[in-house]
Amino acid sequence: MSKRHSVTPIDRKYIYQRDHGVCQICGAKITYAEMTVDHIHPLSLGGLNCRNNYQCTCRYCNQM
Repeated sequence: MSKRHSVTPIDRKYIYQRDHGVCQICGAKITYAEMTVDHIHPLSLGGLNCRNNYQCTCRYCNQM
C-alpha cells in the first residue's frame, strides 16, 4: 500500500483545470479554494499517488 503525501500546488492547479472546476463525484461547479483532491482508486486498494489517480472534488463528497 502506498503512503499518502501532499499534493503539490502545481498538481492541484493541473487537476482543477483538467476537471474544469467540477466535482467529479456530484458534478457541482466549485472554486479553486473550495476544491479538495481525492484518489480515484484508493491507496488501500492499490491506487497510486499520481496525477492520473487524483480527482477534483467538493469537500462534502470527499468526506463521504
